[in-house]
Amino acid sequence: MGHASTAKVPAIILGAYGTGTNWMVATLRKSGVSLYSKAGIDRDTGELVRHFFKHYVIEPDTLEILRPPSNALFVCLVKSPLFWILSLERMLSANRMQGPMRKLCGLGLSSLVRAPATMVSARREITDGATLNATDLPDLWNRYAAGYLRRLPRERTHIVPYELAVRDPDACFHPILDRVGIAREALVIHTERRMKIGHDLAEARAYYADDRNRLAPFAEADIDFVQQRIDGDLLTAMGYEPDGSTRTIRQPA
Repeated sequence: MGHASTAKVPAIILGAYGTGTNWMVATLRKSGVSLYSKAGIDRDTGELVRHFFKHYVIEPDTLEILRPPSNALFVCLVKSPLFWILSLERMLSANRMQGPMRKLCGLGLSSLVRAPATMVSARREITDGATLNATDLPDLWNRYAAGYLRRLPRERTHIVPYELAVRDPDACFHPILDRVGIAREALVIHTERRMKIGHDLAEARAYYADDRNRLAPFAEADIDFVQQRIDGDLLTAMGYEPDGSTRTIRQPA
């Protein structure tokens, strides 16, 4: 059975590892937003705990399995593919990755881009150990984006490009507060010192505003590989330019 912390319209945070879901959760909590969680058994301790399912890819049967509240707002975080892969590399290097994705630890960028990726599936709620297997990281990015766009109720889905959120937090968070029934004045932006880039929001904003930071770490062949594998229609639907550039990000409709 699910649980929402207040009587407000609950929000469900979704996003791949490395897309800023912890920052989103912390900011919305501080701003008084009710975040939906689901009861489950901790596999290590056997205790009843509450957990989010923010990193699940939305597959055809995910909503049927999880049965979220019928009025919940789905807040879906995305990153431009190359920025996302760099975030994953930092998490793997710092040994901060969880689940089957930890198998990618130790890979260089060129190998990481092309490595098969395995994620825990929502089906584990009914079948222990269920996973989703992607051909490579661009394929996994496509699956996340397609799930948000095609398998969630459009009228209750809010896509958030992370690079836009750190560049203009008010433009990102105010529509969320509007939709869950909380005054915009209640917004409290979380500026933790454990953000993946830099030590605060200002440094993260500067990093993601410079599109050269997205390209410079990669060999040209790796950039070409990602751009060929990423679905361009999904990129533009998520608010990015067709090549994944973050120069003119827009808030998806």
